[in-house]
Amino acid sequence: KMGFPVPLLEWIEGGIVKDFVYDILLSKKSLNRGIYNKQKLSNIIDNPGVGGRKLWGALSLELWHQEFIDA
Repeated sequence: KMGFPVPLLEWIEGGIVKDFVYDILLSKKSLNRGIYNKQKLSNIIDNPGVGGRKLWGALSLELWHQEFIDA
């Protein structure tokens, strides 16, 4: 199996997805899990070229938590 590339950098630089990512990853619920470091996440969101794959992983994990753990 092989995944397909996700144009995360282009999405975030475009601005539309950036607000969504901020809202999800930097929400009180997300940060209270103790999984993420707020400052590091903010840095990656503001500079997605530095850690775009990490950002995609954190977003996927948080959305999974919301769907299967919080629900």
